[in-house]
Amino acid sequence: MEKTPEYLTFKQLTSQHFVPVGWYNNTFPTTFTMQWHLHQQFEIMYCEKGAFVFEYMFSDDKNAVFRVPVPEKHFILLNAGYYHRIAIESNDTQIYNVELFPKQSFEREEEGLIKEVSPSARELFALNAQLSDLRDKNERFYVFHDSQNVGSTMKELVEDLNDSNSPSIDLSVRVLTLKLFLDISKCSSNIILEPIKLTYVRKAILFMQRNFIHPLSVNEIAESVGIAPAYLQRLFKSELGEGIHATLTGIRVNNAKNLLETTSLPNNEIAKLSGFSSREQLIYSFHSTVGCSPHEYRITCNRKNIRVFPWPDDVELSDE
Repeated sequence: MEKTPEYLTFKQLTSQHFVPVGWYNNTFPTTFTMQWHLHQQFEIMYCEKGAFVFEYMFSDDKNAVFRVPVPEKHFILLNAGYYHRIAIESNDTQIYNVELFPKQSFEREEEGLIKEVSPSARELFALNAQLSDLRDKNERFYVFHDSQNVGSTMKELVEDLNDSNSPSIDLSVRVLTLKLFLDISKCSSNIILEPIKLTYVRKAILFMQRNFIHPLSVNEIAESVGIAPAYLQRLFKSELGEGIHATLTGIRVNNAKNLLETTSLPNNEIAKLSGFSSREQLIYSFHSTVGCSPHEYRITCNRKNIRVFPWPDDVELSDE
């Protein structure tokens, strides 16, 4: 199922202009997975709410399927002629979708003002350096973070398409289609160069490293990076092979190890300074992670001549 040659890509476009031929504004449950398909239209999929995974392949080898997460307020611009589908990752995911056909010529009734606001691909790319760069790169797809007005333009365009009797010659539709490409060009500096999932996992880990001393819930951690809790849980499982709670426990245990190595604090104080709710929780988590008790770990450190510093008498511990 490789890209079919007769399907024009961005780089091959010349005098064609973009005409919307398919569109929707749908809210999907997590049980939804689209069928594999390809088409000669260019496609824009905007995640207004929730998250979905964009999947694509180069051949009919099922082992050659690639997955790209698209979270909330991100969108994907898809080149023509590649097999793809989407799978929903977060319940009640809302997607705006527009498919744009590269039409070769104008009909007689489309002359005049309609033609003026429907530049050819060559003209559009020549007038905008960012779009020209996307055309020259000619990637299979681009994932963007919406730092501009792409979401609102997509919504308005889909609403107009739903109300239009003849989208191909509707002036408002043509103006909004042009505006959509110009809005996308302003987001070109926000192309996701590394997998989005890694970005969110790293941000979540950084948040936990800065706040592990406080009680933290999965909801709070997910809110700190701006995605759904269930989706973040899946990213941790996929990227790290463990859940959020296990990662947070590891961060707290590492802090406890450092305190055991460098201070003479008792376990109940180390538990408090490491974000554990009690001495018992520290001992249980420490044994599960390290394979020994905090006391045994400290003895081992002393045998290795690791210097232990007494905790200053004038330093008070706080729950804040």
